[in-house]
Amino acid sequence: MRRRIAIPVILLVVLGLGAIAALSLRLAVGVSRADSPYASPSAATARGPTAPPSPDDAPPLDEVADGDDDMSQLVTSADPVVYATALTEVLLTWNTTSQPSPRTVAETIMRHADPDSPDGDELSTDLANYLPSDAAWQDLRRHATRQTVTVHTATVPDAWAAIQASAPASDLPPGTTAVTLQATRHRTGVWEDDEVHTSHPITFTVFLECPPPDAPCRPVRLSRPDAAL
Repeated sequence: MRRRIAIPVILLVVLGLGAIAALSLRLAVGVSRADSPYASPSAATARGPTAPPSPDDAPPLDEVADGDDDMSQLVTSADPVVYATALTEVLLTWNTTSQPSPRTVAETIMRHADPDSPDGDELSTDLANYLPSDAAWQDLRRHATRQTVTVHTATVPDAWAAIQASAPASDLPPGTTAVTLQATRHRTGVWEDDEVHTSHPITFTVFLECPPPDAPCRPVRLSRPDAAL
């Protein structure tokens, strides 16, 4: 059995172990009010109360919107920047009209994780921080909500070299690295019969194992949303 990777103290703040605030989660999901996945609090208040939609209002999963951007496959690569970029595109690209739940997105990435790694449960929790809850997903599906992402930058942060230098060699297996990404999430959906588009910037760090000399990278952990290294 593999032993858990020892996380240097400086990374504990970035990973936010055991301290995911509800407000941060709502911001990460991008739902500003329970009755609308798009309206700002002030706009929703001005509009007045809205009756919750019936579950029957949700479209069947086979009614996939035109231009579906569902990405069900994650490419492999030994290049950490290439792999982290591909992982980001899979994680932040989803379509509630064609995917039954956010777990289908997370499972695509978890299939790439080392099945013997003791960090698997933590990685699963990390991924959930970037996805709507099951209940929010069903609400978003009533609005035919889809999300795509534009990755602007993907780089190994300067701080990573200092972390490697200060950590005991036994704490970080060969090939362990970090990639910080800056991206924008784009959401499209239908609200009160109008198509609505929103954009949400995000930055975060993906921690990977890319064993030398050229073994494919595997995901290990993700930082909290907007708490990049």
